[in-house]
Parts: sequence; C-alpha cells; structure tokens
Amino acid sequence: MRYSPAMRTVRLLAAAALLFAVAPSPGAAADRSPAAPVRLVPQGPATAAGAPRPSRPSRGGAGRPPYGAAAAGAGVVVLLAGLAVGRRPMLRAVRRRRRAALGRRLAADTRTPLVVRHALRELALAGRPGSPVRVRGVLAEPGRVLATVSACGPAPAPWTALTPTRWERTGLVPAETAATGPGPLPQLTRLGAVGRGQLLVNLARIGGVLSVLGDPAVARDAVLALVDGVLAAAPAGRTVVVAVGPGARDLPGPPAVVRVRTVRQIAALRGAGTPQVPAGLVVLRHRPDAEEARLLAMLAGPKGGGWTVLTVGHVPGAHWRWYAAADGTVDAGVLGHRVVVPVRPSVRCRL
Repeated sequence: MRYSPAMRTVRLLAAAALLFAVAPSPGAAADRSPAAPVRLVPQGPATAAGAPRPSRPSRGGAGRPPYGAAAAGAGVVVLLAGLAVGRRPMLRAVRRRRRAALGRRLAADTRTPLVVRHALRELALAGRPGSPVRVRGVLAEPGRVLATVSACGPAPAPWTALTPTRWERTGLVPAETAATGPGPLPQLTRLGAVGRGQLLVNLARIGGVLSVLGDPAVARDAVLALVDGVLAAAPAGRTVVVAVGPGARDLPGPPAVVRVRTVRQIAALRGAGTPQVPAGLVVLRHRPDAEEARLLAMLAGPKGGGWTVLTVGHVPGAHWRWYAAADGTVDAGVLGHRVVVPVRPSVRCRL
C-alpha cells in the first residue's frame, strides 16, 4: 500500500513518539544505577535500637513526571491524527467512484428528459404573448416535476402553484407517449441528483455569468456536466459552445465545441445575441485571472454579445454563484437545492 508524503511523515512521527515512550525515564535510570558502597558503622549510643536511622539519599528520579506515559499519550494522538489524514484521500476516492456510477446511471436514463420536455412544452403553450413562463430549473422526481419559475401569474392547469415561483406537475405521461422533436428550452441541461430526483437547469435564464466557487475539482465536474447536457440535448447549430484554455480538451472538438486559447478570441466568433436567443456558451474549467474575469463580464453583457459564461472561480458581477463542496455536492444557489454532481467516467480529475 502506497502512502502520500504527508502520511509517511505522520507515521514516522508516531513511531518516534512510541519509541520515546518505551525508553527508560531519567528517574528509572537512577533507580537501576549501582548502589553506593556500604560502610559498616558500629552500633553505638547514637545507633542504638529505637534510635532514628539516617535517611537514605534521595533518588534522582523522585518526584519527576512519568515521561514514558506522557510520550505514549502523545504517540497515540499523533497516530490517530495520521489515520484521520490518511482517511481523507480514501474517502474522496470512494465518493468519486459513487459519482462516476451516478454519471453512468444518468447517461443511461433517457426517460426523464422526455417527460420533462413534455411538461415544459405545456408551460410554453400556456404562456401569454409578451409574457412567457420563464423556467429557471426543474426538479424531476418519480411521479412529479417541480419547476422553479419567475413569478408571472397563476399556474396553468394541470400545473399547481405551491408558491408563486414553485409550480408542480403530477400525473405525468409515460415516456413512450411524450412528444418528440426539439424541446422549448434548448439550453435545459441536467446537473445531477437530488435524493431520488434529478435537477435540470435552464442556462438561458442565467443572463450572464455562472460562477462555481469552492472545491475546484467538484466545480469543474459541475461545469462539465452542464456542457455535456447541452451537447446531448440541443440540436446541432442551436447553441454555440466555446471552450477556453487547456480544459477544452475534455470536451468534444468542432463542430460541437469551438476551442480557443484565450478569452480575447471570443469576440470575433459571433454577433450579439438577444434575451430570447443568447449568443451561446463560454466555458472555462480553470480559474480566470483578473483580466479574463473582466473580459468575461464584458462578453456576458449586451455590448459583448450576451454570452452565457460557465466558469470555475470568482468573476466580479456574476449573476449566479454556486458553491462546490469536497463531498461532491454543489449548492445551486437561487434554485434552492444541494445537488450530487456526477463524474464523467472517461474524465480524470486534474488538480
């Protein structure tokens, strides 16, 4: 079994503490020193029976603390700390394998996207001219769909308004009778699992930059899951995806994804979008520096083309901010869910 350098150091410290614990203490060493020569003193009046005898000289270790016991306790503490440190990489690897299994399960699930597409088509048809139903995200659970919407009036039947911004649809149709063809939300993509359900996010409603903060590895997995969902669901040519920097190698090449080396190259790729038809997606799977963050904020604005930006790390003025945890979950912010993010099995984590 191979140990990390930090774990090897902790094990060596624990071994040293235990060796010190079994070593003799100074007091014990004095107890085992050769006795002083014995002198015979004739018994006289001063040493008669019943008279006090001269006291023996005090030993060198008398009254000293038990060094061996203290060192043993310290060794146990260091050893337990080492076991805790060594447990973290193992626990992280187990969680990552579970998230990889989740990724395979979601990739094999073709029913849920069809049911959600059918339910959202109902909302699209029920919207009034000039006041469409704007869906931010959808939680698809067995037997129901829960949509997070912008407040725009009463929920149309057969939907039920749980709150002004949370609408529920039950009695869903089977997948085989769901309508075919492109869905009403081409940038609706699956992020991950929430309990027994799945959370889908409408990237078109971000209106700018989505910044995923926190654990960098989990944040990169979240961005990759969103892009994979867009590429799998959107017809060719509906959504332009531009990947920037070295992280682009984990995504498909042209024509599905346009790869560029720097953020500065994006401005010349396409004209400005509109609120109804965004220019496309810009993807960064690395932390942007200050200059990149400034350019990304400009690209997300109306003068920069209205791009939707998905990035790891902080971008000033980000419209949505999510927080990734080391346990593989992401707090989806305004959507109100903590999501287990899947791992694409073919992608290795690059830290």
